[in-house]
Amino acid sequence: MLPALPEIYLVIEPYVQETPQTLSWGFENKGYYEQMCERINTTAIDNHMSVISLTDVFKGEEAHVYAPNDHPNPRGTMLMARAIKAHLLKRP
Repeated sequence: MLPALPEIYLVIEPYVQETPQTLSWGFENKGYYEQMCERINTTAIDNHMSVISLTDVFKGEEAHVYAPNDHPNPRGTMLMARAIKAHLLKRP
């Protein structure tokens, strides 16, 4: 059982176009990604949850954050962790 009134966050991951390098974790098309983002936001609103959006976390870093056929490399993971930390530290 969860503690009384836990804070639950939903995370929108960065968009990554599916390429041979990102085959196992990229999105086949931007439309699917946008639908996923919309559903996450709707779910958060309906359930009084917060959303942490990582949609722009890789902007300008695209050439340095991808690992072949795997999730983001250590640099990409660090950028996501920093963005999540910054969001959590801003909350009231």
